[in-house]
Amino acid sequence: MEATGDNAVEGTPASDSMPIDKTTVTDSIPVQGTPQTDVVTVPETPPSDSIPIEGTPQNDTVPKPGEAEIQLEAPHGSNPEQQRETAEKTPDTNDEELFVTQGPPQKRIRRSPHLTNAEIRESVKIGLDDSGVGRIPKASLPVASLRPNVNTSNKGKGRKKSKANDVDVSTLGGSDIIADVQTNFGQPPIPTSAQGNKQSNLNELVESLPPEARSAATPDKKLIIDATKKFTKAPRVDKKGGWKHANLKTSLFHHQVLGAGFMREREKSKDQPKGGMLCDVMGLGKTIQTLANIVDGADEKLEDNANTTLIVAPRGLITQWKMQIEKHVQNNVLVPILCHYAGSRNNSSDIELFLQSKIILTSYDEIRISYPKMKEKPENLSPEELLRWGVRNFMNSAGPLHQFRFRRIILDEGQQIRNPESQTSIAVRALHGHYKWILTGTPLLNHSAEFWAYFKFLGVPNIGRFSSFVTNFCNGSDLSNQRLVNIVQKVVYRRTYRSRLFSCPIITLPNLNEETILVNPFVIEQALYKMLVTSFIDQLNRLANQQDEQSRCFLTMLLKLRMLNSHILCVQDRLKGILSDGKNMAKLQIAVADCSDDEANINRDIYVLLEELVKATKQAKESQKSQERMTSVESMLENFLATADNPHNDSMDWMADAGHDMPSSKVLKTRDTIRKWFKDGSATKCVIFTQFRDMTKIFANMCTKEKWAFTRLTGDMTIDDRDRSLKDFQALPEIKILIASLKAGGVGLDITAANKCILVEPWWNDAIQQQAFCRLFRIGQERDVEIVKLVAKNTIDDYMMKLQEMKLKEIEGAIGDARLPSVGIQAQLIHHFGDAERLPDGTFMIREWGHK
Repeated sequence: MEATGDNAVEGTPASDSMPIDKTTVTDSIPVQGTPQTDVVTVPETPPSDSIPIEGTPQNDTVPKPGEAEIQLEAPHGSNPEQQRETAEKTPDTNDEELFVTQGPPQKRIRRSPHLTNAEIRESVKIGLDDSGVGRIPKASLPVASLRPNVNTSNKGKGRKKSKANDVDVSTLGGSDIIADVQTNFGQPPIPTSAQGNKQSNLNELVESLPPEARSAATPDKKLIIDATKKFTKAPRVDKKGGWKHANLKTSLFHHQVLGAGFMREREKSKDQPKGGMLCDVMGLGKTIQTLANIVDGADEKLEDNANTTLIVAPRGLITQWKMQIEKHVQNNVLVPILCHYAGSRNNSSDIELFLQSKIILTSYDEIRISYPKMKEKPENLSPEELLRWGVRNFMNSAGPLHQFRFRRIILDEGQQIRNPESQTSIAVRALHGHYKWILTGTPLLNHSAEFWAYFKFLGVPNIGRFSSFVTNFCNGSDLSNQRLVNIVQKVVYRRTYRSRLFSCPIITLPNLNEETILVNPFVIEQALYKMLVTSFIDQLNRLANQQDEQSRCFLTMLLKLRMLNSHILCVQDRLKGILSDGKNMAKLQIAVADCSDDEANINRDIYVLLEELVKATKQAKESQKSQERMTSVESMLENFLATADNPHNDSMDWMADAGHDMPSSKVLKTRDTIRKWFKDGSATKCVIFTQFRDMTKIFANMCTKEKWAFTRLTGDMTIDDRDRSLKDFQALPEIKILIASLKAGGVGLDITAANKCILVEPWWNDAIQQQAFCRLFRIGQERDVEIVKLVAKNTIDDYMMKLQEMKLKEIEGAIGDARLPSVGIQAQLIHHFGDAERLPDGTFMIREWGHK
């Protein structure tokens, strides 16, 4: 745990706040420091705070205990719990009135951010609640697409309205970043002015535009001026085309002033939720916009003295957040900063250290660990008894992050909570804070129902349970689309690389080029690919009439084929069984003997290595059988210890023994591509993105042979090692290559030192690929960026690329999320492998196969 600075939160616990203590809890819950009469009791009749029953009106909160407590009118925005109650007691509204301005509610005195009884029960019910997610077939969920509402534009005769803040909802399921960049490439940047007065500065900016662009740019000028007024400390022009906030070291771009202004407006709003989603595509500066919002509201005094902003990020991004705060924020504005994650975790009983921190940086894993397990609940309990059990469990087990109310909660890469059934999503939604934000460049990866978890976290009113949300907001009708878009337009803010301001691109970056290289697999790779397909088809046919098992086998098949396309030894577990059959080795020998092209030697070398591996494996098995026949205790113990250290326990590790010597078509194409880049430019740096850990080792060996200095970034590295690796790649000119796993290196990082990248395995979901590309292409990149995708010709790689070009988003949804594909999706994919007959139970029999 790291802590810097010595600022402390003022204020003492009030009588209605509740620091959690780990003592045994009885059926009533005494509030520390309050009269004993202020307790939560279970009524004899079903209470309003019982677990909701599907089909009944939604009510997420419960009546507050202590009806005789002192009431007063408090400053706006200081008690989100009371505001949620008011919102949910509001009469039903029509689709145009989803956000209802509420009068100032009566509020209790609260001088401490410790949770109240009602807030604890609210957190508990999130873990106990079955929102009906599992009862909705995933295949029936809508794909990730929204349509703009019709007749929503202003058609009056008044002044033109700026469109710079309009959200293009059709891009929320993903946008083509490369096409967007190329649309605006070469367009002149937004002009700058040296005027010190913001009105004069923007007037000069507009006047410097071409005459035909000035009329459209004038409304944007007003939009910027209005945005600056939403700040407590209004940003001033820096006379260089940016905006300087008193608490920031770094100037904001025009579009960042608009984004931060949106955040300030939502936090100051009288409407719920007091927060929202900042969904700019990767690379446009979501971090600095968020920091501008935080520092501008840093001096705001809340009734409960909640002073801490919690920033939740993937583990690998925590250090980067700390560095960004130090880089962009003026000294002593956001201190102390506390880093809370595995290896740097504070004593969880020291709650005061948490309360004294201006910023807490933590990971999604820590949030999940902090929330008590509610799924392992007792059976045959009434709703009241179950709630009582849940509260006791929470009181005894809740970690520090679930024990008090934050000033602000920010989820970086917030798409991680999109699955409402996941423990991470449940734990995050059980947090309490005055203001809540989700940062993500890819809000919808699969279907529009993913908004439910986001909206529940934010506290959007009137959305109901998950099943009701799908019915009312995501059923594909124009009315449900309008309902959902109405909410999105209120709480979501998004710009893409196609966005414009003052008739110019919102930001000017170098060009971005993409090339797809079709790789011809070696003859021996093709033969092994066919053998692997045959092996899986036999297994799939044996699983006919077992739908779930067949679907899982099919997903495994797709994964293994992609792994084989990268390197045949990545699938050594299946390969050992296939090549143990002498007939298959004979087929390989014939295929290699027929080679007459330039790659004949490569194919023969691979065959010789495989032959040696098969022989060595056979000898190892025979030796193991011989050892197993030993009867002495000493020999049996010795044999056990020897085989326990063997990762396969019955054979050798082929990758460790031969991976450094055995070539693959994709590895050689990667090597040749990088050689050309280095020949064309000595300052070139490149990133190799791969999805498989074994491939990072193979590429490391390739770099060593070529004498290329490299570093790695993988999910199994410690945070310190990852930070050091990324820092070395960014700072040291001699390190030319970063080998990164797609999940570790493709999210949230700044890798602008690189100007080239290779994607070795195409990803099912194009949004994930584009996240990786935007690690290089973002604010701060000064060179043209080149992206290369490697696609194995006439394989599953090639087929999936064609499907993506056909815009079959349901394919991305089913496979990109690693869940069981629907019968219809399976049929489309199985058709690639041969003629298949669908059986009455929905399973398949593949009668004969051959690529189509």
